[in-house]
Amino acid sequence: MTQQQLALATGVSRASIANIEQGRHRVQLHVLYEIAAALEVDPHDLLPHLRVARPGQRLPEDISNKLKGPKEALAVSRLLEGGKEDAHERS
Repeated sequence: MTQQQLALATGVSRASIANIEQGRHRVQLHVLYEIAAALEVDPHDLLPHLRVARPGQRLPEDISNKLKGPKEALAVSRLLEGGKEDAHERS
């Protein structure tokens, strides 16, 4: 799928898709879900995953540095951990 096709499927510009791919643009949650639907994957598959599934594990430093405070870090950690649980349930 090209960036233009993904942009059309998600309702965002091709430039936004390019910026999201290159990590220069924060992805709004509804856009993440639109991208996942267009690619026919689960939203958590598009996010970086924690290396070891342990409750309370810290996010990788390169990710945590980009987040706005502990509340956002906790929300992302929960989302990533929830995605791993879902994946284990499907196996």
